[in-house]
This record gives sequence, C-alpha cells and structure tokens, in this order.
Amino acid sequence: LWSENYLRYEIDAFLLRHKTQRLLAKNSQHWAPVHNLSAIKGEVPAETPYPHAYRAAGAYAVTDKHERSLQTLLDTHVYVSNDDLRHLFTQIITGLLDARKHARRPHGNLKPANVLLSNSATLASATVHLTDPAADGALPAKLPFEKDLHDLGRLIYALVMRRPFDGGTIGPSKEWKALGPNGE
Repeated sequence: LWSENYLRYEIDAFLLRHKTQRLLAKNSQHWAPVHNLSAIKGEVPAETPYPHAYRAAGAYAVTDKHERSLQTLLDTHVYVSNDDLRHLFTQIITGLLDARKHARRPHGNLKPANVLLSNSATLASATVHLTDPAADGALPAKLPFEKDLHDLGRLIYALVMRRPFDGGTIGPSKEWKALGPNGE
C-alpha cells in the first residue's frame, strides 16, 4: 500500500503537470485544454487537531474527448502514410515549439499515449493535441529539450515500423520503402 505522503506527492505532481498543460493550452492549439482540475479529498482523520486536514484520495483533470491516440494506432497496427506522418509530426513539433516559446520548457513525457487525436476520419487531417507534460522537477537540468528529440524519433520509428524502437541501427526495410523516396 502507498503511504499517505507518497500518495499526496503523486497527486500534487499530477495537479502541477495539468496546471502546466492548462497554461500551454491557453497559448497553443496543439495542447489539450484542461477544463477542470481538482483534488479529491478523502475523509478527515479523527485524530487530527487540524480542522482543514484531509486524507488525499485522488485528483482528476477534464479535457476534450479524443477518439484515439498514437498509442491506439500502434496497438491496432494502423498503416501510416507519408502524408499522415507529415501532418502528425508537423502538429506535434509545433506543440513542442509552443511549449518552448510560452513556458520555456520541453514536454519531457512525450510518448504515444500522450499524443491525442480527434475530429477526423483520416490521420492526415486529425486534430493533434499533446497532453500530460512531465512535472518541472522531473525535467533534466542539462539539455532538457534533447529528450523530446529522442522521443520524436522513437514515435516516428514506432509508427512506421508498427513496433517500439528497441535500440540498434535503423536500416532499410520494406516499411521505410513503402513511404517512397521521402521515407527512405
């Protein structure tokens, strides 16, 4: 079981991440808006002398409905065309640049589940929203934007190859050739 202190730490970190996301969404159409954000208070411990004390119970954030994420595409092995990749990564990179411009920070937690897609039957015209940035304290002090670049490369590889990047050298393959001369 988690200790009360650990649970409160995780809840506070969740709230801070989503406050950052709310700020980013106000300045960028490429970040998922946060409409509501709140901690859920549990019962008041009977032994406490503090009238406003409570046990941490959880937290939630409310955003727009997104039909899928990049993780959904990976889980269902969807074929991603050159046009799809260009559109998706133009939107993702624009969101990352907006975070750098408006908050002077990287995403820091870029993974397939944190890239949300909606409002389109085709990937080449989907609305792309970033979500769940890393907490400020979790960002590396040195070269904080470098991790986002590595994560972008991993996302591209995963979408093209339909499997996560497992390290090593990336060589020619039928998947890269299927993208045509721009994908090779």
